Amino acid sequence: MPPRLDAPFSLTLSCRSTSSSPPTFPALRSLNRLVYSGENDGALLAVDGFLSTQTVALHTLVVHHTQIYPTPFLPTTSLRNLFLTLSFSNAEFLAQLFAHGQELECLRLEVHLELGCVLSTVFRAHANSHWFPALRKLSFVLNTAASGFSDWDLFPAVAEFVRGHTMLDALCLSNTLRLPGFGYDAAIWGMLPSLANLRTLSIDVPKDLHFALSAWLIPRGVTALELRVYRPTTMPVIDLTVRSHVCV
Repeated sequence: MPPRLDAPFSLTLSCRSTSSSPPTFPALRSLNRLVYSGENDGALLAVDGFLSTQTVALHTLVVHHTQIYPTPFLPTTSLRNLFLTLSFSNAEFLAQLFAHGQELECLRLEVHLELGCVLSTVFRAHANSHWFPALRKLSFVLNTAASGFSDWDLFPAVAEFVRGHTMLDALCLSNTLRLPGFGYDAAIWGMLPSLANLRTLSIDVPKDLHFALSAWLIPRGVTALELRVYRPTTMPVIDLTVRSHVCV
C-alpha cells in the first residue's frame, strides 16, 4: 500500500533571514515541527502567515528572534511543544498564548521585556492546573529587560504557576543577569518540595539562599540537576530540559 501523502511527517525547517524582505515558505500542510531563527520583523510576518495554515499537523514550534512577534496571537491550538526566544512588549501576547495553548506538554520562554510588560498577572491568572493539564516541562528564562523597568512579582508569580502544576517532571528557572526588580529570591525555591514528579531541574541559586538549605529543598526524585550559583554574563544558561531534547 503506498504511503498517504496527507499524513503528518516529521521535518525540521530551519531558516535564517538575511534580507529585509520576508522569506517565502513552501506549502507544507502536513508539517509537524518547525524551527525558525531570524533577525527582522519582515521575517516574523512571514512566519505568522505560514503558521496560520498549520492549524492541524504542527505540534512543535521553535522560534528564535530578536524582535517582537508581529501579532498579538500565536496559533497554538494544535501545539504540544513550544520554545520561544522573543522580545515581549506587553502581556497580551502571553495571555493569548496561555488561553489557546491548553494542550501544551512542554513550554520554554526565553524573554526580553520591553518597558511596561508586566507578565506576572498572566502567570498568576493561570496558576491553576486545569489550564494546562498536559504540561510536564516548563522553562522560564529572563534574559534582559528595558532600562528602569521592574516587575517585582514576576518570579513569585512564576513560582505560583509552577506550584499549581505539580505534575511537572522538568523545570528550568533563570534570571540570567540577576536583574534586580523581578523578585528572584530565596522564597522562589519554596515551591520545589511540592514537585514530587520532578526529575530534571535547572535553576539559579539566589544570593539570599543558604547553599546547605538548597539541598533540602530539591525534590529527592531529581535525576538531572544544574545549580547556577554564579554565572558570568558571557556564559549561556544551560537548560537541561533542552540539552536532553526534552522540549524539542
